[in-house]
Parts: sequence; structure tokens; C-alpha cells
Amino acid sequence: MKKSLWKAFITPVAFILVILAIILWATNMTGKANAEQAKVQEEAIRKAAVTCYAIEGRYPESLKYVKDNYNVIVDEEDFVINYEVFASNIMPSIDVKVKGE
Repeated sequence: MKKSLWKAFITPVAFILVILAIILWATNMTGKANAEQAKVQEEAIRKAAVTCYAIEGRYPESLKYVKDNYNVIVDEEDFVINYEVFASNIMPSIDVKVKGE
């Protein structure tokens, strides 16, 4: 009787642990995907800023200028984008983070 009680207890616990492991793995993968998307967004903005400097002789004065003139699609719903300009001849500080992190 003790063995069947032990099996009746272990099977659901093992099942729950497997489900929790799958959820943790999926959450980790989502976090990695979001971090990769943030990197791609940052790189697109940076490339557009360098292109602007090469064409116009100055870096863009704002993120809006980059979006409007260099067709960069920015996902401001999912990411926090920090675009700080010091001078027109110095590369702006560009930082993209996933919202909520």
C-alpha cells in the first residue's frame, strides 16, 4: 500500500516540476529574444545616425529626425529609447532597453 501511495504522490509532483521547468525555459527564451530585438533596434538607429553624418555632415539632432528621414522603424511601445545629442559632430549616445527590465 505504501508503494502505490508513493507513486500517487510522485507522479503529480514530477509532472508539476516538468511544467515549471518548461515555463522557466520559455520565459528565459522570451527574455533573450527581447534583448536581441533591443540590440537590433539600437544598431538600426546607430547606422542611421552614421549614414546621416556621412550624407549631411552632422549627426541627427533627435530620434524623430532619424525616424522621419532615414526610415527607421522604432518600437517605442516595447522599448525605452534614450537618444542624447551632445554636439552635431559627436556621435549621439544611443541606448535601447526592454520596457520593464
